[in-house]
Amino acid sequence: LVAIDGPAGTAQDFTDLQLQLIFKLPRDPRQMLFAGDIKQTINPSGFRWETIKQYFYQHRIETPEIQKLSINFRNTGEIVKLANALLDLKRRVSMLHRYEYKEQWRFSGIPPKLLVGIDFSSIRTILHHTAVKQTIITRDQAEKNKLQKLLNTKLVFTINEAKGLEFDTVFLYNFCTDRNTNRIWQTILN
Repeated sequence: LVAIDGPAGTAQDFTDLQLQLIFKLPRDPRQMLFAGDIKQTINPSGFRWETIKQYFYQHRIETPEIQKLSINFRNTGEIVKLANALLDLKRRVSMLHRYEYKEQWRFSGIPPKLLVGIDFSSIRTILHHTAVKQTIITRDQAEKNKLQKLLNTKLVFTINEAKGLEFDTVFLYNFCTDRNTNRIWQTILN
């Protein structure tokens, strides 16, 4: 959240042009508050907190310290555990950014499940019983259009469209079906 007499957004989503504008808007830029989560970027945008710190420096404003919040109230413990496990995997096969860290949680939940070989009639039955409390997220527009027609629902979104939306149940459909992502998925499963 960026609080500057009205405009709001999250720090990781701002472009350089937007940041330039944001620093020109307030009478006193020292009154700005930036909040964001590096783990919520949809595409690797290159966002770094150092970029925002640089804007403070360029405007000759004392650079504030970054405060890390480590308790996740937005997701259930099972989702946070999954995210933490993926961070462990990333640490083993690559490296973590200095702002990527494990989180704690306060609420338990149902563990994520991997469904293999499920047919459309089964998905349709599940969707019928859960109504608007669920959604399906696909990797691309073509897959989204296909599922909307097959399942007769508008509750199918691409990754970009789903950003900021919240549902009780989320189906990630065919996320690892091409050769490159299949290798990544096998690494995760192993």
